[in-house]
Amino acid sequence: MIVTDVCSPSKRADALGKLGISYGVGMVVGPMIGGLVSRLFSIEKAALVACILSVISISITFFYVPSSVKKSVAAQDNNIFSPGKILRLLRAPGALFLLIIKMGTGVPMGIFQSMFGVVALERFQLPPHQNSYVMSYVGVMAMMVQGVGIGYVTKTFDENRILAGSAVSLMLGYFLITFASSIWHMCVVFVPLIVGLTFQNVVTTSALTRTVPQADTGAMLGLSMAVNSLIRSVSPTVGGYMLTRFGFESFGYLGFVASALVAMVLVYKRRKEEARVKP
Repeated sequence: MIVTDVCSPSKRADALGKLGISYGVGMVVGPMIGGLVSRLFSIEKAALVACILSVISISITFFYVPSSVKKSVAAQDNNIFSPGKILRLLRAPGALFLLIIKMGTGVPMGIFQSMFGVVALERFQLPPHQNSYVMSYVGVMAMMVQGVGIGYVTKTFDENRILAGSAVSLMLGYFLITFASSIWHMCVVFVPLIVGLTFQNVVTTSALTRTVPQADTGAMLGLSMAVNSLIRSVSPTVGGYMLTRFGFESFGYLGFVASALVAMVLVYKRRKEEARVKP
């Protein structure tokens, strides 16, 4: 939220992408430390290290992150839990469409992510420390895309084209999942999945903050995170059922169909806008 407040709307996607580098660093360093501590000591010690680092993070946030960087707005309704506030945010031009796109691509990915630990153990027979190496690899890929790719792509293409391209990238990744039979295959599959998901998340988040006035960007980001939380809440249950009933390949089928629908909707929307502009 702070990043959206301190940067201009035109540079917001690039700034959010660069902010994601810190998450990528955590994805690289965290699994490596966790796997090493678990291997040398115990899982309990790994949890203790995570707790200590979390306390340090909270302390840094408390002392160094400003409480607010916005200009005060008189008589502003700050209650995000108000049904009227939520409806007003959803009625913002383009907001509901972006949230639906976010759900369409987010649900299959949430299901896949929630079940990957089980799949890595049962299908690929990965011990915990090797699984941590895979997560570090994912983190490096995410850092590369967010640190380098986001800035260039957002300056070259419009958001609708980027979202359509990310949906196609996800389609490719999900299609390849159905043929993956080893962890090395999955390392290849992760490339289009990470590229598509990263661009989709950053661009939709940036676009959502521009659908509302500056004073409501925090509330819109909160609504966007609520969608993510909803996906994470239902994904393990749905993923467990799909894995037991239909197998690992079903994640690829679901993601491919959902991403294809999203891509078609985005292409249709773009053509409709182009036809409206033409005399």
